Amino acid sequence: MRKPGEIPVTVTAREKGHEFVMYLRSIVLRPAGLPSPNQGIDVSGSPIKAADDGAFNLAAADAEVDGLNAVVENYDPKNVGYWKELDTFVRWQIAVQKPGKYRVEMNYSLVPSEQGSKVAILVGDQKVAAMPKAGSSWSDYKEGSAGEVTITGTGIIPVLVKPLSKPANWVVNLRSVTLAPVALPTAAIDISDAPARQARDGSIKLTADGAEIDGQAAKLEGGDKKYVVWMGSSDGGILWPAVVDQPGRFDVMVTYSLAQTGKASNVTLSAGGQSVAGNVLPGDGWDDFKTANLGTVDIRSKGDLQVALTSPTAPGVHIMNLRSVELVPLRK
Repeated sequence: MRKPGEIPVTVTAREKGHEFVMYLRSIVLRPAGLPSPNQGIDVSGSPIKAADDGAFNLAAADAEVDGLNAVVENYDPKNVGYWKELDTFVRWQIAVQKPGKYRVEMNYSLVPSEQGSKVAILVGDQKVAAMPKAGSSWSDYKEGSAGEVTITGTGIIPVLVKPLSKPANWVVNLRSVTLAPVALPTAAIDISDAPARQARDGSIKLTADGAEIDGQAAKLEGGDKKYVVWMGSSDGGILWPAVVDQPGRFDVMVTYSLAQTGKASNVTLSAGGQSVAGNVLPGDGWDDFKTANLGTVDIRSKGDLQVALTSPTAPGVHIMNLRSVELVPLRK
């Protein structure tokens, strides 16, 4: 039972990016106007303010890693590395005094064997998506532009980087995120991940390198002509974001390969609340890509669309190597 005047002091961990949080020797509550005899460093995690040029520079050293599958590596400068799982994300807070339109840039590294991951960068209620382009090594850092956001108010705003898909072993090494006023010049390469849109003939082509896939069941491979090596899984599938301008009825054309030794694979395509299921048949080998008609699907509304390809195939069984899915409008 507490005595009169006593108050509890509790220490909790907001996030834990390593196996351990820290060693804690003591906590001192000191009057705000009293100087610290030990001149302790500031570990308050205060929101980050804009620099003189108006940009917010969010370094890995100042980030909170939420999850066990990424760490802040102690390089100079530091980076978030060993990022392995989709449920781990990176977070900062910024103190906005001047609303406006900002360009979202990432300083990152990625090797060719690990490319294909997609990440979302959330700035308050705004969101952009990026697919980082690979460099020559993990030490080959690039500056990439993921798009633009509009901040309409002032105050404290969270900034998060979350993986959307991970077709290989690692997501990305992240050194920093910068929110720069759009008027500032930039040499950043374009890494924005725009959804697939209808071509002039009304078709929608969904390619392997534009898919959102989880490396637990599928992996992006190939050189210039990418394909997804798709294995059976107990859940999940292959997803594509798309935008529909001309709704209607579409043939579902799947370009794939499947070895003769395999059995026909049953797959289902779902889009806009509609779905079609069918079989893809074995061919003459894994290099023998062919196109098959899975059936037809109705897409009834304009706007954003998520297209999903799933299969009831048992875990570990090779479903197919998938190069693309194309929705081809039926002509009246």
